[in-house]
Amino acid sequence: MRVCSVGVVLLLTTRLVFAQSETPRCDQANSLIRIIEQKHIQPLPVNDEWSERVFNNLFIELDPLNLYFTQDDLTQFIAQERQLDDLVKEKKQCAWVSTVSQLLKKRTSDYKTWLEQSLSKPFDYAVAEKFDAMNFPPEEVAASIQQLDAQRKTYLKFQILMRMYLESGLKITPAHHF
Repeated sequence: MRVCSVGVVLLLTTRLVFAQSETPRCDQANSLIRIIEQKHIQPLPVNDEWSERVFNNLFIELDPLNLYFTQDDLTQFIAQERQLDDLVKEKKQCAWVSTVSQLLKKRTSDYKTWLEQSLSKPFDYAVAEKFDAMNFPPEEVAASIQQLDAQRKTYLKFQILMRMYLESGLKITPAHHF
């Protein structure tokens, strides 16, 4: 539970830094972390294992559909994956969170630009493409911006087709019974 609690604090700090000045928010986050450490019923040790879990959960929460970050983006933070516990203990996580927030701002801005450009012209639905809705988002993060853009395009086309289908009022009739 503590992993989740402190992880939530890091996530909230990231989102708050994304929106406002970081110093007062980081002070509040540090105070909240101290309260959790002192008052939690079943505290878990803040160690390397905790760091890995928080690190992975943070990026899953920030980019649940793998539409923002590339593998290169995540690689620049991997070195700190097992050091978050040290940053929290030293109350230095705010600088790291600020760096993550700045990248998130850039990637969301890039996505907005990509989206505006993509929606400025019609999609070619005659091109055969595969979209595995059962395995989306993909387990692996896109290796490049080009792969990320292709993934975004396929996802957007799927979303448009699903919306058109749902708005059409057609009913799904199962082809097979199990």
